[in-house]
Amino acid sequence: MINKRIWMMSAAVSLALAGAAVAQDTVKPDVMKHVEAGRALAGKNSPVGLILCNGALPASKKDKLPNVAELQARGGVAGQPPEPAKVFDNLYYLGIRHVSAWAVDTPDGIILFDTLDNHTEAADAIEGGLRKLGLDPARIKYIVVTHGHGDHYGGAKYLADKYKAHVLMSAADWKYMADRFATDKPHPGWDGPPAHDMVVTDGQKLTLGGETITLYVTPGHTPGTISSLIPVTDHGARHLVAQWGGTGFNFPHSQENFKIYADSAARFSDIVQAAGADVPLSNHPETDSAIVKNDLLKTRGNGPNPYVLGKDATVRFMKAFSECAQAQEMTY
Repeated sequence: MINKRIWMMSAAVSLALAGAAVAQDTVKPDVMKHVEAGRALAGKNSPVGLILCNGALPASKKDKLPNVAELQARGGVAGQPPEPAKVFDNLYYLGIRHVSAWAVDTPDGIILFDTLDNHTEAADAIEGGLRKLGLDPARIKYIVVTHGHGDHYGGAKYLADKYKAHVLMSAADWKYMADRFATDKPHPGWDGPPAHDMVVTDGQKLTLGGETITLYVTPGHTPGTISSLIPVTDHGARHLVAQWGGTGFNFPHSQENFKIYADSAARFSDIVQAAGADVPLSNHPETDSAIVKNDLLKTRGNGPNPYVLGKDATVRFMKAFSECAQAQEMTY
């Protein structure tokens, strides 16, 4: 009799555990709708769809993630940092394996986007990279910091002090950066923030040497992330870069924060579509496959520029961020 009761209790526990497993594997239809949309928009092998949408799913339904280290290393020699690259007639890649800096060259100077983690990386990859590409870092006039994380502002103080360049951030992220650095334990590889300088407003135009870049405040990744439209040319042919300024969901997870991110990404997608941008760009090379594309440029010849994906693909790239954020939002 005792053995029978033990068996019945064990069976009940097993059934309960099985029920819990089923519950854990159950995904709300609306969540799955946004996950599938994000995956489809980003493309089968895109880290955007795979990594960002996976967070809304139980383990059994997650896509198999690529090895991020491998994604970062593609196109480079193992153990070596990526080489600087001329991507367009006036746009240059100056990044390292985990984060990108971009330089826009104009007749009157250089507009730099982001500055890596610290002064050493800025000296090696940005100053050294510009010199390797035949550009003088003393021509840096403006430094746009896309958001207030140290892997983007870390080298800004060094470069701004050395070259008397103006640093631009949104008002929200000037405050966010200063508050975080004062209250949180900074990453040991990050240098301190630059001195408060120019404040970016939504839709602001930044003109230098006849080229005009448009800056948008797109909160989500941080309270005042900046995304941009950057005119470029490729052998004289004009194209328009859309740079999404803040990729990951490494902010306090809440329904409200995911909604803010999703709404910003959807709005910027509309801006990108209306402007006719045809080049999607990120500030992390594993997101836009920058190192892979730089490697393809070496053997391009007279073929197409691997960065030019077309207007539809560029809008899809941006919309994927919104769909993945909406999927996460609906889990709360």
